Amino acid sequence: MKSTLKFSLFTALLSLGLAGCSKQEAPTPTVPSAAATTADANGEPVLRAGERLTANQFLQSANGQYRLIMQGDGNLVIYRLADFSARWSSRTAGNPGAFCTMQSDGNFVVYAANGRPLFTGGALDRRNNGYYAILFENGTFFTAIGKFAVKAISR
Repeated sequence: MKSTLKFSLFTALLSLGLAGCSKQEAPTPTVPSAAATTADANGEPVLRAGERLTANQFLQSANGQYRLIMQGDGNLVIYRLADFSARWSSRTAGNPGAFCTMQSDGNFVVYAANGRPLFTGGALDRRNNGYYAILFENGTFFTAIGKFAVKAISR
């Protein structure tokens, strides 16, 4: 079973022309233009490619139990609302004016007000506009494409 799975995986990679690929560096975050869409996400669990959260904007899990907040101090934090306990943080406090964005290359980034990247997660670089970031009902934050969660940013 194990060798059949390995062979199937190898065949699939070979057919895609990936068998001889070398390791590539993660893409460099690109600062979004000032014209990037500010998300109207308060209450939604999803941040779509090209959208951003600015100070005091948030995503909320579908069950209403978790909230991902872009705080005014520049820290992006997931809170459990039952006791308002912080479950995860980007550790980017001390950067007022910071914002986070889901880029069209699949990279989720927290930027300082001057455009310097402070935190990055989910560098996928497949150039697909179907990327989004989602806050699940258990408080986990993922980047995703289409119907599939791709990479955990928090756990």
